[in-house]
Formats: sequence, C-alpha cells, structure tokens
Amino acid sequence: MARKTTIKAPPVKKAKPKSKSKSSSGGVPSDVRIVQAIASRAAFGEDKPSRKLIMGLAVMTNEKSFNTTLLNMKKKKGWIEYDRDSVWLTQKGRDYVGESALSVPQTNDAMQDKIREDMVKGKKPREIFDLMLDGEWHSRDELADALNLPNNKSFGTYVSALSKVTERGTDKKIRLKDMCFPCGRP
Repeated sequence: MARKTTIKAPPVKKAKPKSKSKSSSGGVPSDVRIVQAIASRAAFGEDKPSRKLIMGLAVMTNEKSFNTTLLNMKKKKGWIEYDRDSVWLTQKGRDYVGESALSVPQTNDAMQDKIREDMVKGKKPREIFDLMLDGEWHSRDELADALNLPNNKSFGTYVSALSKVTERGTDKKIRLKDMCFPCGRP
C-alpha cells in the first residue's frame, strides 16, 4: 500500500500595517518632526534653514524619504515651501506649530537657555558653552585649562559638539556666535 504524502503550504504571514510617515522617533510622524525642526530654527531667527540641517534635526536618514515627505507636506498640507537648498514654513505651517514655537527669545539668558536645551547636548559641551558666555574669543587650551581637562581628542569632540553655535577666528580661537546674544555681547 502506497503512502500518501501531504505537502503543507508555508504559513501565511500577515502583512504589517504600514505606518503613515512614522519612524523610530517615539512614533512622531516625520512630517510633524520636520515642521517642528523648521520652527525650532525660526525660533533662533533662521527663517530658511538648510534642507540638510532640517533632515538631521528631524532624525531622518534616508534623503529620498525626506524629499518625498517634503513634497507631500508642500502639496497636501501646505505647511512648507522649499528650494534646492532651503526649506521654510508657510503661514499655514506657522499656524500649525503656533507662535510660541516661533518666537525668538528676547533676552540673552532666555536665548542661552533655549540653546543649551535644544542644541548643546552633553555635560562637558554644556560646561564649555557656559565658559564661553562671556562672549570673548577662547583657545582650546584656555577652555581645557579652565575645566581642568586635557586638551586631547576627547576634548576636541566636546568642542566640536558646539560647532553650530560657535565661530572660529583667524587665530584658531573660538567664540559663541552672535545668535547667542540677541541683546548684545556682555
């Protein structure tokens, strides 16, 4: 008597529902992260930030996905406009995020608190930032000495974490940018 062989079909996998423009950033949709990133730059007086900066602030690593999201935001929601290099909020986008997200701090202390909170990450970079609040030019050696740290590769990493808020002089000294002092340098 011949045996019957039964062939089992492979199990059917259920399709995962596609999430609408969400990523690993706490479930916040990418279009919302983008509009918030643009608003955060507007709060520092930068109305047309670079697309590359906004892509980074919105924690998007795929440029094609970023560009597609921008196109959808422009055409479907009307929140933004952009050109080859920059992206900015339309009035509809400004209304979406609200005026408080767009307002530039009116005192040096308020601006520095906002910068410290939004742009300066890590204990050592914050300590360096605080040392530089005098508005003067500083060498890396001076900053390292003031913090009792060696001026080595690690210290260089701390200093480079401040690159968005510092400027370099011709003598390799650095200081905080004018944006850190909306009411003038001390």
